Amino acid sequence: MSRDRHDELEETVRALAHAIRNPAMTIQMGATALQEGSGEPRIIAKSIQRAVTKICGLLDELSRLAHAGAGERERVDAGRVARSLGVVDAQSAQVYASPQAVWEILEILLDNARRHGSEPIRVESRPGGFAVLDSGEGVPEDEEDRHFEAFTRGRGSDGLGLGLSIARAAARRHGGDLEIKQSADGFCVEAVFPLPPSVE
Repeated sequence: MSRDRHDELEETVRALAHAIRNPAMTIQMGATALQEGSGEPRIIAKSIQRAVTKICGLLDELSRLAHAGAGERERVDAGRVARSLGVVDAQSAQVYASPQAVWEILEILLDNARRHGSEPIRVESRPGGFAVLDSGEGVPEDEEDRHFEAFTRGRGSDGLGLGLSIARAAARRHGGDLEIKQSADGFCVEAVFPLPPSVE
């Protein structure tokens, strides 16, 4: 395992421990209260149920992170995939990756743009990849990498903070990567993949 991969895994495990700590404490305190007969059982049970739901959600997303971008590489038109996901303004963009990876990356980036950005949302071709752009606010340049860290949530987000981590993992599984780019028009995320062997 490379040093960078080791550091990335270590950071994810640390973030996971932090994310699980609060719901785990809720379950522990609720169980103690039920054992001691203190508090309203129905209210305690609801608190425990919410905590369990959150932990299950975290585990589901971690499983998705571990399997992000599975599949064999082939030529995929990212613009066509984007149009199937409801984007009207999507240029044809040929990439060399698994169809699952391209679909997964676009689904996450488009959901992120719809939740936190502003219309219009478009997909543009890039050499070896594509870019998803919206008209929302960008992020400070010194905060760009932080948005790809596991469990990092944007301002006002109610999600788990794993979306961009999963998207980047899907790209890196095929030798590619995701980057946030500064854009005068709004928020921009680029996905770039290696060219097919016959083209390199």
